[in-house]
Amino acid sequence: MVVHKIQRQMGCSHKAAWFLLLRLRRAMVHEGRSSLAGRIEADEVIIGGPVHGKTGRGVTKAEHSTLIFGAVEVVAYRDHHGEQLERAGRLRLAVNAG
Repeated sequence: MVVHKIQRQMGCSHKAAWFLLLRLRRAMVHEGRSSLAGRIEADEVIIGGPVHGKTGRGVTKAEHSTLIFGAVEVVAYRDHHGEQLERAGRLRLAVNAG
C-alpha cells in the first residue's frame, strides 16, 4: 500500500503519511490545470531504497527504484503583522518515464 511506503521512506507516522498522500493526490487531480508561474523550486527523489553496487543515477536503473520529479510554486504574502513571508503554492509531480 502506498501509505505504508511513504511512512517507511519518510520515517513518519501512519497519520502523517496518509495526510501527505491525500495532499499529493489532491494536487495532481485536475488535468486541465494551468502551468506553474513565478518562482518555482524543483527537486527529485529516488524511491525504492539502496541498490547494491550502484551509486548516483545508476540506482534508478534498478527494478524496484523509481525517480520522481517535483516542482512547487513559492508564493509570497504578508502576514497580519505586515511581514513578508513565503509559502508553498501549487505542486506538480512526475514519474521518470525513461
